[in-house]
Amino acid sequence: MNKHESAGIASKIKRKSLGEILVEQNIITLKQLDDVLDKQQVHGGKLGEILINERLIKAEELASILSIQLNIPLVDLKRQTVQPEALRLIPEDMCRNHTLIPLDIIGDSLVVVMSDPEDIRTFKDIEAQSGMKVEVALGISSDIERAIDLNYKPSYEIEKKVGRFTPSVLLKQILEETRLSSEFIAKTPIAQSLDLIIQQAVRDRASDIHIEPQENWLRIRYRIDGILHDMYSLPLSTHAQLVLSAFVSILCLTQSWVGSSGASYHTRSGAP
Repeated sequence: MNKHESAGIASKIKRKSLGEILVEQNIITLKQLDDVLDKQQVHGGKLGEILINERLIKAEELASILSIQLNIPLVDLKRQTVQPEALRLIPEDMCRNHTLIPLDIIGDSLVVVMSDPEDIRTFKDIEAQSGMKVEVALGISSDIERAIDLNYKPSYEIEKKVGRFTPSVLLKQILEETRLSSEFIAKTPIAQSLDLIIQQAVRDRASDIHIEPQENWLRIRYRIDGILHDMYSLPLSTHAQLVLSAFVSILCLTQSWVGSSGASYHTRSGAP
């Protein structure tokens, strides 16, 4: 029996039920608890989910109480960055099916945020899948689902696109061409990576995108609701090409607009 299982069994013996805690803290009444338990008896489901659906408690409030009850840390995924190396260890479908997301690797342990940390079967599946020790944290279901949407497909697609180009290839092509078509730009892997980054920013309603070179890597951050969120970590060699791709794409759009509007376009020499 591992630490997670023994701690879980011991806590079940000692701790009060969730319903008792909520009544004691005057969050719900005993009558409300009885009504919810009756619904649970008839329709099934988890007590916490029923309480949220009945609007008797907020998800954040429930998570705080569960964190204390289970003696498990509560993680605010809105303010945490999911590390790519952790993300690679657990497939997306497993995360969606069990409402969990790998957050980080600390030492020889994988930190996983779960909506139901007492799910021993899923805990064992995570250990088997990752081949690592697993440390569990508690998260709000909606935050976990949002983190899955934010991290899995965009990160995988961007890494795949970035892996397909050689540093300075786009720069060399641009220097050799006097004019570049929008079709040419769109087909380059770095431009496609930029497109994915922008598409995800639009989906997340980000007000701006920060492309920030660090000492050995490139950090991409979105500002969402006034707060900067770390989104992607890319090779530092992609920095110049991402910025250049954005600049050239704007030029291509400008050329296309000028051409379709009937206005004259002038080269550097001044010839139309």
